[in-house]
Amino acid sequence: MLPPALPKVDSYSVSAATRLVHRLGFSPQVPARRVAERDEQAVTAWKEATWAEVKGPGAACGGYVCFEDQACLT
Repeated sequence: MLPPALPKVDSYSVSAATRLVHRLGFSPQVPARRVAERDEQAVTAWKEATWAEVKGPGAACGGYVCFEDQACLT
């Protein structure tokens, strides 16, 4: 099912985006708890090495990194 056509705008404020997403039938999804198998050392290493490598070039030119889910919502 495709969402209804949205009005053409340059950007949405946070509150407007929240209301729009809610009107489309989405709700916030928050993990109930952390994964038992989470490896804190691996997470820290990823943040220090990989994330810095990904974030650096984008931030240098005024951009940002955006993670999206299956519905292409950030």
